[in-house]
Amino acid sequence: MTYRGQQHGPTPSSGGKQQNLNEQIQIIRITAQFAHFLDARAWIDLRALFTDTIDTDFTASGVGIAPQPADHIVGDWQLRLGSLSATHHMITNHLVDIDDDTAICRATAQAQHVLNESNGDQSFFTVGSTYRFHLRRRSEGDWLITAFALKPLWTAGNPDIFQRAATARASVARETLQG
Repeated sequence: MTYRGQQHGPTPSSGGKQQNLNEQIQIIRITAQFAHFLDARAWIDLRALFTDTIDTDFTASGVGIAPQPADHIVGDWQLRLGSLSATHHMITNHLVDIDDDTAICRATAQAQHVLNESNGDQSFFTVGSTYRFHLRRRSEGDWLITAFALKPLWTAGNPDIFQRAATARASVARETLQG
């Protein structure tokens, strides 16, 4: 299918349509694991989805494009998201293009972030975005994420919950050290 001059949909690979379909399913599964492991706080499993260095593109959020060690970015998510009461990431509408041992998966996403406040209230922050994952096939045949871009399209709720969660985490740490 062609839309605005760009071709979308499956790209034929050397193994034919069935192999390409199986590879697309593997790649879509990796993006599902990405979301699931974030929400389950399964940091070791999340880290296993990446090459050692990941090219990240957060320019739409004002952070920029940078290669980062996978351990660093997963550790940052562990601090930022692990301080929240809950998260729920949904990644949908996958478009996968495969070219030999590389692939690009574009998808839409919605991420719900929840913070249970000390006064019993709950605060929410939701982000609607697009992801672009770049993947490379390893010699073992599985795929790893080599790069990704996150482009927020809309938000709802209170973005301050990340700072409030970090402050609450620091307060608990201080009390633990003093106690």
